[in-house]
Amino acid sequence: MVEISSQDVVYCLLAAFLAAVLTGAAEFLHWRRIRRLSILAFGPGGRPSTWVYMVSPLRVMATGALAWSLLTLMLLTPRTQTPGGNKPISFEKLKHIVLV
Repeated sequence: MVEISSQDVVYCLLAAFLAAVLTGAAEFLHWRRIRRLSILAFGPGGRPSTWVYMVSPLRVMATGALAWSLLTLMLLTPRTQTPGGNKPISFEKLKHIVLV
């Protein structure tokens, strides 16, 4: 089981919220700019395809999830695994290093 303190959870959630708010503000500014140029961007109808309306909320959620997951990984204490417990391994037997 992975142990993480409640204070670290709050930091991760705060970072996710902040990243989502900043991305949401950027998406709003982008939407405002595109709305003015909609005929140039989307043709004579001036409306994008229906799937385009889902891209902005998905991008905001993905940015928040990315910030939360990266900060969670950064705050976790690393665990080291060695074959045979805590016995040191000689340099000649050491062939591969696996980073997970």
